[in-house]
Amino acid sequence: MKDNDAGPIATAKISLDAAVKIAEKHVSGKAVRAEYEKQRDGRWVYDVEVKANAAVSDVKVDPENGTVIASKLDQADNDDEADRAD
Repeated sequence: MKDNDAGPIATAKISLDAAVKIAEKHVSGKAVRAEYEKQRDGRWVYDVEVKANAAVSDVKVDPENGTVIASKLDQADNDDEADRAD
């Protein structure tokens, strides 16, 4: 976690575990990383990377109500050749 997220996560209405399950269900995959992070606009969200088959999706879950607020393919994690070059 970044910038001591312990305080803000304590105010979240859903747990990190619940957010992971929501994200996994959303893309029918298995979470490989999850964190609670502050967005540029100041809002806090759960950011969960979920692997489904060969694709990795970045899923953002609202900590207040558990809804998926964004989901997109994570191109950086899908490109193994580029990862090896990094």
